[in-house]
Amino acid sequence: MIGISRSLLLLLPVSFVLVGCAPGFTVNLEGVNSGLHSASLDSSGDSSGSIGGGSSNGPLHYDTELQAIFVEVLGRQPTLAELSSWRVQNQSGRSFADIRRAVATSDESRLNARSIACDHFNSCSDTTILNQITNELASGKTLVAVTREMRVATENSIGQLYEGVLLRKADLAGLEFHVGDARSFSRSSIEEGGFRASVEFSIHSTYRGVLQRNADAAGLRYWYDEIKEGKILLEELGNVLRFSDEYADVEAGRRSESLINARIALQSSIQSTYLDVLGRTPTVAEFFFAEDAINKDGRTLSDIKNSLVASSEMDALLRGHLGGHFALGANVAEREKLKAEIRAGSSLLTVIRKLEDEKIRIIEGFFQTHLRRRLDVRGFNLYVNNARNGHSKGDVETAIANSVESQIGKLYRSILGREVDTPSLIDFLGKVQNQGWTIDRVRTEIMKLR
Repeated sequence: MIGISRSLLLLLPVSFVLVGCAPGFTVNLEGVNSGLHSASLDSSGDSSGSIGGGSSNGPLHYDTELQAIFVEVLGRQPTLAELSSWRVQNQSGRSFADIRRAVATSDESRLNARSIACDHFNSCSDTTILNQITNELASGKTLVAVTREMRVATENSIGQLYEGVLLRKADLAGLEFHVGDARSFSRSSIEEGGFRASVEFSIHSTYRGVLQRNADAAGLRYWYDEIKEGKILLEELGNVLRFSDEYADVEAGRRSESLINARIALQSSIQSTYLDVLGRTPTVAEFFFAEDAINKDGRTLSDIKNSLVASSEMDALLRGHLGGHFALGANVAEREKLKAEIRAGSSLLTVIRKLEDEKIRIIEGFFQTHLRRRLDVRGFNLYVNNARNGHSKGDVETAIANSVESQIGKLYRSILGREVDTPSLIDFLGKVQNQGWTIDRVRTEIMKLR
């Protein structure tokens, strides 16, 4: 697919959206059948479920570790029952590493793994991929990171199809289109139904049948446009090529292979430069302009690249991508920084990926600063989308800092001089969400614990 790129977005699958409150305010309801209640509750487990339960020397440590496991592996807070159940097992000698593996192999985690795998060429039942995801979660990776890495793996695999079948790098619009296809179709189905059935592949095939070579990039673009605009039928292309001077030279055995190969190589380099910098293939006119600039005016591919980086189109692309990165589109210094990266050899796709990774790292940092924990799935979906939709860093950080979860943590530190224990946090969040408690009532209850 040839076209102008749109931002490549990442959203965690909607099947991960959990019952509970808004991100930074998250609590799962009791009684969810997650397959994780593997130990019966006893008096030692029940005692930590009440408001104010836990101490800085005992259950707080266990519960903080268990909370981290649930957030990292399942993308959500644990329930009080889950905390109590796993704490009993931990205090009875079961290691946190063993508990993490048990959570990673739970029914709930396997459903999450299946959802991730389904987005990777519909690999819902691929045991190799499912086991890989499970092992990565059990070994320390987070659900957010595993999902992100699988998205990049899907993009890379589609990029390999472009280079192997269409003999060029992927344009960003085509890459995004086929990433969407990967949620419903296998890689082989996309290759056969999307790539080998494409007009672009058919043009290459026709060139090979008639001129005994692949289409040069400019010729490919020219005939692609002619066919898409209805000026010629794909079935007629072979006859048109048979009337060309090159066909006569091929038939007479006098075609200069060195000249043909040199032109194909130059056009391929020009095409790759446009794809790296602007994320699209050049038009026919742009091909010819670049060829003349190099062959007649003595300019180099680096000159062509630098002119593209300095173009208004490049500026508009970066405005758009930075606009989806904490509203930095109007920031000239940020645009120039990205242009410098592209001049130095990074592609536009690499820059987009770096922005996405940076966005996640920044929001993860806000969670660590204000919530003292890792980024959960609901928080990811909300705050990363907010950052894409015009919210500044300050907006996103303020929203996290002012969340109910953050306010409860601040109240514990200011009133009791310690971090909030996980059972109390979950209990208070549940009362705010389900019973209409205000933060003032939470403050009153915390004051009673002094």
